[in-house]
Amino acid sequence: MSKALVIGQVWPEPTSSAAGWNLINILQTLTQHYEVHFTSAAAPSVRQADLSALGMQCHTIALNDSSVDSWLIALNPDIVIFDRFMVEEQFGWRVREACPDALTVLDSEDIHCLRLGRQKDTAFDHATALREIAAIYRCDISLIISLHEQRWLQQTFGIPSQKLHYHPLTRTPIANPPSFEAREGFTTIGNFKHPPNADSVRWLSELWPAIRAKLPEANLYIYGAYADHRAMQLHKPKQGFHIIGPVDDAQAAIAKHRVMLAPLRYGAGLKGKFLDAMATGTPAVTTTIGAEGIAAIEGFPGGIADTDQEMIEAAVRLYRNAEHWQHAQQRAQTLLQTHFSSHQHQTALLSALDQAKSNLSSRRQQDFIGDMLRHQNHGYHKFMSRWIELKNQPK
Repeated sequence: MSKALVIGQVWPEPTSSAAGWNLINILQTLTQHYEVHFTSAAAPSVRQADLSALGMQCHTIALNDSSVDSWLIALNPDIVIFDRFMVEEQFGWRVREACPDALTVLDSEDIHCLRLGRQKDTAFDHATALREIAAIYRCDISLIISLHEQRWLQQTFGIPSQKLHYHPLTRTPIANPPSFEAREGFTTIGNFKHPPNADSVRWLSELWPAIRAKLPEANLYIYGAYADHRAMQLHKPKQGFHIIGPVDDAQAAIAKHRVMLAPLRYGAGLKGKFLDAMATGTPAVTTTIGAEGIAAIEGFPGGIADTDQEMIEAAVRLYRNAEHWQHAQQRAQTLLQTHFSSHQHQTALLSALDQAKSNLSSRRQQDFIGDMLRHQNHGYHKFMSRWIELKNQPK
């Protein structure tokens, strides 16, 4: 059986973040056709998935350590997937030297330079783009989570379409989601280590008094791993503002509530919280940026608001109006089944990898920019890593 190696930035935590859940989905898709190996130089975490139980072989590696080279040669994978561009920078040159015939794939998650640029109120973060776009060009194919970002990469940096494969988050609708009447309160969810999520909760804390004034019976329940001291200071149960913390089953938590609120001032990619909301029949209110990964397909099935007043009005309307709520729920579930089906995108991913592997030599011959950047990167990162390894040796 062919081998696929995935090198993670961290060990995946599917209950902590959409990125962790997405990586698990990719790994499970690969097990259909490949013997799957996973490794990371990161320390283990208490919330990481048990990959061995999912049929994958796990390994540990070290940064700037030449032992990785001999290990790669012995493993000899047919496909190597780098989890985000930083990992490609660290290990890409080693993979290309040890396994020159392996198909190299970048799992981008979101486009970091776009997200960081929005955080700084610029089109994109230039310094990050220099690294991230170079990694996309160096890899044979990159997995892009959002159609909006795929188009943006092609228009902004001229990346050829054959180097980009659209692979969004996927979800399956739950059976018989709770009714409008059976639900109580608002909700949001997100890993607090992710700055857009933490900022969104701070904005919610500013909006909440006005929403509660119109809906005095309502509560807001905020789920998410790694809430820090600053986040916990916002926990005010007497005002109906509840910081709950991590949950093992995000969909079960979301399904109890009537409306999701996620006022994201910046960010990128496709937001997993909205896929979970759609799967549980929970209409959502977010910003234009929050909605873009879904709206790029067929409109956002909920409320879009970009100012305080718009957000308050959209939240109250969706919470009070059962007919409006039910219409949004129906649109969301149709959109989920049509465009975010697990089977649909699993099949497309495996097909794209097989096709790229089958004509790898001709793809690379036609990819001068990628070849040039591989050549330049190989020397720079190789000698920097060797220097660090030598420097770290005991005297």
